[in-house]
Amino acid sequence: MTSSSSSSDYSVNIINTNYRSSYGKRVNLKTLNTLLPNISKLHIKPSQLVIKDPKGTIIFFSNGKMRIMGCNDELEATFLCYKYTAMLDSDCIFQPVYQQTMTVKVTLNYNINLHYFAKICFAYMSNLQYEPELFPAVLLKSYKPISVNVFSSGKIIICGVKDIQQVDDIMRDLIGYLSQSKSE
Repeated sequence: MTSSSSSSDYSVNIINTNYRSSYGKRVNLKTLNTLLPNISKLHIKPSQLVIKDPKGTIIFFSNGKMRIMGCNDELEATFLCYKYTAMLDSDCIFQPVYQQTMTVKVTLNYNINLHYFAKICFAYMSNLQYEPELFPAVLLKSYKPISVNVFSSGKIIICGVKDIQQVDDIMRDLIGYLSQSKSE
């Protein structure tokens, strides 16, 4: 599921959301691993177990905390979390699932001349990176901890968003520079 909104110049789609939760107590990852024989899983470290489910990815930490990725809906993330915590304990107390961050794709109705965009942005915000030999986008570092990548195709990937209003604020800052940098 993707959430979206739009303006006359661009559209906004949430493409990934990260959630967090807790089991409420320590998790024996070896026990959990043996309970999941037919599930694609990857045991990265002794302190965490990554489960790749068709609905998303969930990471269990030995301290009982969990991260849920790949679900754009809080209810879907909650069901994924509860599916695996119920395997650990038949009478477990389900903890709430909280949204942490989102990755958002903004699509402009036009292409961008990145060289020109980087040049005019640099005059107003010196905290940017444009090295086309290494990465085909302008990386704007002025919105930390949010990462903003502007591509010549008119796509903008914004990572680390906690509230969708942040995307509106960033786009309000950038739309003038972007429209000046339209590529023919």
